[in-house]
Amino acid sequence: TWSAPGASVSSGSGASFSTSYASSGARTVTVTSGTQTASCQVQVALPLTCSPTTQTVSVGAPVAITASGGSGSYNWLAFAASVTSGTGTTFTTSYASAGTKVIILADGTSTVSCQAVVN
Repeated sequence: TWSAPGASVSSGSGASFSTSYASSGARTVTVTSGTQTASCQVQVALPLTCSPTTQTVSVGAPVAITASGGSGSYNWLAFAASVTSGTGTTFTTSYASAGTKVIILADGTSTVSCQAVVN
């Protein structure tokens, strides 16, 4: 019998077991067969995302983006912006010229990007 508290499927039976979690973090999965029990720790990492993925702002207005998932160690990069780099869950910058701007988010293993449409 399998046990995975907090998972989308929290228990099961048979030789293998598959489930998923809605949030990142360390989880314990336990299997029991007869009188023997074994547990293992699994590290759940959700995909790296930034949001909103696209936003529209006026020239000079703040562009605020939030990171989630991934390793939790976030690095931001924004070319030709008032603030060109940063760390942490949120990043705010602005642009002095119109156009579609790309803001890059990296966590050491993955990279994603969000856009700001500046009018």
